[in-house]
Amino acid sequence: MSLEFHLCNNLRHLVFALADIVGRGATARILYLEDETPLSADLKSRLRAAFGHIDILYDCDASQIKRFGGVPFTELTRRNLRFDGLRGIKVATGWPLPILNGARFDVGYIYHSGLFCAKAASVSCDRIVMRESGLNNYVDFPVAWPKAMIRCLVGLPAFRQVWGEERWVDAIEVSKPGHLPHAVRHKGHKLTFPDVFGRLTPREAALLGSIFVPERPVLGTGSKPRALLLTQPLDGVALCSTPENRASYQHIADELARFGYEVYVKFHPREKTYPLEGTSVLSAHFPIELWAPLGLPPFDLAVAICSASLIEGDRSIAHQAVQLLTPDAFTVQGLKQWRAGLPENLAHLARACESEQIPEHL
Repeated sequence: MSLEFHLCNNLRHLVFALADIVGRGATARILYLEDETPLSADLKSRLRAAFGHIDILYDCDASQIKRFGGVPFTELTRRNLRFDGLRGIKVATGWPLPILNGARFDVGYIYHSGLFCAKAASVSCDRIVMRESGLNNYVDFPVAWPKAMIRCLVGLPAFRQVWGEERWVDAIEVSKPGHLPHAVRHKGHKLTFPDVFGRLTPREAALLGSIFVPERPVLGTGSKPRALLLTQPLDGVALCSTPENRASYQHIADELARFGYEVYVKFHPREKTYPLEGTSVLSAHFPIELWAPLGLPPFDLAVAICSASLIEGDRSIAHQAVQLLTPDAFTVQGLKQWRAGLPENLAHLARACESEQIPEHL
């Protein structure tokens, strides 16, 4: 019997993995990394009760790095190289994760190739498929010079890094394969959340929703149209300052309210929540992809500066979705240009709202 491996490090990944496994009737093992988003004991209990046939393990990437015992010169060597006695140096991609207990997998699904556990798990899998984690799939990242030197030695571009460029990543499944960076576009295949959820029966989808969201969000009963604003920690990735980040979202919320919308905000799970006047707040840890499986009505409008949750254009979340920046403009310079044109863009959004001809991007 074939066995597959899923490596998840946030709730969105875990929802996707479970929906995929259940929808295909696959035999699978999941390793959930709790470094950024630990799961509550209650949620783990609900998962165990509902999916007892799926082996779900919990650990942290940091603890596996510590167990690897890499060369302690730098963070880079600590995560990639270790002394292995008389056998010399061993690399992370040749070190089976002890937590997997020697298991062998036909395919391993990961969401971020930069995780230590993703590298280490590759030696236990016949094939590695990276799935969409977020906007980091669609952009390249600058590389500091010490790492750049090592990248040159192994034949990778020195100063720009792309997730999934690693030789041990065989394929990349995302909603927009044509938008992947050129370096990895040949690995791209199309797969969306609606594709995966479409394999579930209504009962299976409702069960999944109830496990992650035992208390359904309460929506207003007024006649106003509803708008969903999805935030991101732009300050946390050095795209702007914290005051600029908050001011941008307050400006968007104010304009949506001025257009006549009842505004709901869902903060990014890695972001510390803050007050946005005139809005109602949804749980940051609520995977928005479960909105439809919970039987909740779609919003009239969903708005984000640039969010992977809206990149698929899924109408089950909102009848209309607007991204204020395209992924290729999601940079410091792009954000500065966008901020300078924010009033004009929001005026454009207002006109689009009035005519109900809302563009996918402004």
